[in-house]
Amino acid sequence: MTEINFYNRHGRSEVLLPATTNHESLYKTDHYRDFHMNKQRIRDNCKKTVKMLGVLFSIIAGLFTIVATSGDSGDSTITPETPPAGIAIVVPSNNQVFIEGDSIAFVGKIDDAVATETYTYSWNSSLDGSIGTTANFNSATLTSGTHKVTLTLSDSKGNSLDADSVTIKVGDSSTSSSLPDVSITAPSGTLFFNVGETITFTGNATDYKTNAIANSSLLWSSSINGAMGSGGTITSGVLSKGQHTITLTAKDTKGNSGSAFIIITVGGSLSSPVVKITSPAPADSANPTTPPASYDVKAGDVINFVGSATDYDGTAITGENLEWISSKNGKLFTGKNFQLNTRSVPSLDYEPLKEGEHTIYLKANGSSGTAQTAITINVVNSNPVAVIVNPPETCPTTNTLCKTFAPGEFINFQGTATDAEDGNLSGKSLEWTSQIDGMLGTGESLNIKTSNVDALGNLPMSNGEHIITLEAKDEWGASGIDSVIINIGTNTPPVPKITYYNSDSEPTTLTMSAKSFMTFYGSAQDAEDGSLKNDYMEWYSSNKPAKLSSQEVAGSGGLTSSVRMDLSQFEAGSVNSLTLVATDSMGSTGVTSRNITISDDGLDATISQ
Repeated sequence: MTEINFYNRHGRSEVLLPATTNHESLYKTDHYRDFHMNKQRIRDNCKKTVKMLGVLFSIIAGLFTIVATSGDSGDSTITPETPPAGIAIVVPSNNQVFIEGDSIAFVGKIDDAVATETYTYSWNSSLDGSIGTTANFNSATLTSGTHKVTLTLSDSKGNSLDADSVTIKVGDSSTSSSLPDVSITAPSGTLFFNVGETITFTGNATDYKTNAIANSSLLWSSSINGAMGSGGTITSGVLSKGQHTITLTAKDTKGNSGSAFIIITVGGSLSSPVVKITSPAPADSANPTTPPASYDVKAGDVINFVGSATDYDGTAITGENLEWISSKNGKLFTGKNFQLNTRSVPSLDYEPLKEGEHTIYLKANGSSGTAQTAITINVVNSNPVAVIVNPPETCPTTNTLCKTFAPGEFINFQGTATDAEDGNLSGKSLEWTSQIDGMLGTGESLNIKTSNVDALGNLPMSNGEHIITLEAKDEWGASGIDSVIINIGTNTPPVPKITYYNSDSEPTTLTMSAKSFMTFYGSAQDAEDGSLKNDYMEWYSSNKPAKLSSQEVAGSGGLTSSVRMDLSQFEAGSVNSLTLVATDSMGSTGVTSRNITISDDGLDATISQ
């Protein structure tokens, strides 16, 4: 059996309620009706009158000393008497009907109990005699018939202090209709709440045929505040401080009523603070969500944090007792509200929020304990965009060597970078590097000489093919890069080619009359310069001591050079060669040749590679 304590206004335990296996702390009752409500009000009014007389006597005793003379000089002070404790039957209600064999809950409630007194309880049935000796119990053994049940409260000396009684009827299933079955499902667990806290109450009921009873027939009430509303679910944030018996009463279509109740404490010292975050996203310690509410911000935004907390008695928790904490940054600040930057600015005396996902906690330290609620904030930082302006990624046709540099030549590096949060980046935020020479320098513009140390103190760049990278970093270290390939001091030689049909589909060897003319075509490709013009090509014949003259070569200014050879100039039985030499803009050369073999009889000429 599970037991639940509830307390009187002096903070002393009065009644332990037994919990059924189906619904802990839920009991059927119609106590707050008819005769018992009138009887309780009469008793309460009498007790209030006695207490007022006691207060009056206390005030008079403070002003005068009331002395009773008994024939000697001794004095005695008159002290008002403490009113006796009272008892009331909470469950079952008067005239309630049960089926024989039903488990019937009997619950008594004591008023004005004295902490130093030990009380005894005596439950008696007019039919079955003694049926219980505790404040509350369950019984399924009452005999069929009409019972007058009386609860008598006695002190430790056996003196009867008060009594209450109800009449109930127990009958067999053929002559009795079962009352509605009522359940309160929420709140459950810890039934301590703060003054002003919004509490959700949920319940349901079925009639004896297990049909659901309509929400309009489900009535909620508080023993302190009275009627609360109707329906399967209601909320209330206006319950007064104190111990409330919350009753859910259901009436079926035949007019039969059943009820269940729970006892909650509002504003008790066991209640935890209620903590709420209202900005930048909602959260409530009384109604936590899983996962917590999430809020995305851009790096550089200013976040407005707003929250509040109340203690168990409704007192606001403020100042140092309200702590804002980040899972990444640690403790942020205290108080109800604060504006927090996500970027460093000169006026800040704290570290801005770091990039990434933060769980933001608002922790309240109240007089009865601590409580917290949380939200998730994701601080998003964009990567900068870096662009190399010079040397360009692709050279224009007017300067095919824009990325090729000779030893001793100056190289001008230019670049820009922008960031969504920080704007234009400059200075040390821009770093230039080479995969060969490492760090080159910082800034939007950089001039470096490819040999010797220049006036700026930059080291010379090594010969070779460099991958030049510009990396831009924002305040949080996010980066963006751009790169370009340049060549320094080394040059790929051009590749010349000789054809005789001015076509790539010519045969490897060709035999023709040694008494005829043959035209040879020349071209050259260069990795840096592209297609070389005729002016960068020279022809040589093995039977002449110097290169062929411009009169012998055609195609000046074009991308193809050609020479027309008289094969009869070569001697019978000789092996001759025709050579094409291509020179690029940096002086590198490429060479290719064709062999011309004359037969021994001087009639045939064979051309081969």
